[in-house]
Amino acid sequence: MSARPFRLMTPFPVGAFFRIMEGIELMIFRDVADGVEIAVKVVPGSTRTRILGPLGDALKVAVSAPPEKGKANQAVVRLLAEVLGTARRAITVVSGQTSPKKVILIKGGSVETCRRKLLSPAAKKPSRGA
Repeated sequence: MSARPFRLMTPFPVGAFFRIMEGIELMIFRDVADGVEIAVKVVPGSTRTRILGPLGDALKVAVSAPPEKGKANQAVVRLLAEVLGTARRAITVVSGQTSPKKVILIKGGSVETCRRKLLSPAAKKPSRGA
């Protein structure tokens, strides 16, 4: 039996993987007339409020607030306003008020700025507030 050299087997080139991931990140953010719409998957009742990163075609966000009476939605808006450095009144939940999957509008924002700030490692640090 002859020894074969070890080869890392990947189904496709690594460069293609990063192009696919960039395409998924672009699906999270959508440019609209008022600003930018962001697809978000919210995990309420978490131990910490933080951005977890891309999950499929949405940005996964964990909030410590419970999913009752809009508290989780308010926590998501507070977190996004903090990370993006914008006012809370510029951020609204467009759809998914009672669902974990939401579409959030950032008024006056740009796709590139939102993408850079929300997907950076600094954005994934937990928020000190609830």
